[in-house]
Parts: sequence; C-alpha cells; structure tokens
Amino acid sequence: MDRQNDARNRVSTFQAKIQGGLGKFVPGIIAVSATSAADTYRAQREIVAILRDGHRLTSSADDDFSVRNLTELASAQQQGTKALTGLLAAIASFRWSWVVSAS
Repeated sequence: MDRQNDARNRVSTFQAKIQGGLGKFVPGIIAVSATSAADTYRAQREIVAILRDGHRLTSSADDDFSVRNLTELASAQQQGTKALTGLLAAIASFRWSWVVSAS
C-alpha cells in the first residue's frame, strides 16, 4: 500500500471514529505526539511534507494549512505573559507616582 494513501486512511478513521462531533466546531485538527524534541520536529517536517503533497502545492507556493507544536504555543504564551506583566508594572508605577505626588 502506498504510504501517502495509508496516511489519508488514518486521517479519515480519526475523523470518523475519534474526533466525532468535534469536527463540527474545530474542523481539520489532528493531534500527534512524539517521544522527544528531535522526534517532534522531525514529525512536524514529515507532516508538512505529506500535507503539501496532498494539497498539490508547488515548492514556491505558501502552505494553505498550519502545523503547530506545543513548544511554539508555550513560547507564544510566555511572550504574551511577559508583555502583560510589563504593561501592568508600567500602570502600577504610574499610579504609584501619582499617589506619592498627590500626598
């Protein structure tokens, strides 16, 4: 059996048997896990290659899908937390200087 077709069959099985009704709200989500960081990045590259081939994208075309890993999501969340912390510190500093000068 062709490996590409095998992957497509697994996706349809996932959608039909595991994802179930969730597909109505979040279509196209596939969760994958790996045992190490190196395996995660290798799996991500392979998934992108399979999707690009399945979507018949040329090498110069942009992806019409997105693949994310938890490391990227955690990093984005951490950056957002740092930005909000800085904003709150600036507001507190301004408010504190206003209270001190009013005394």
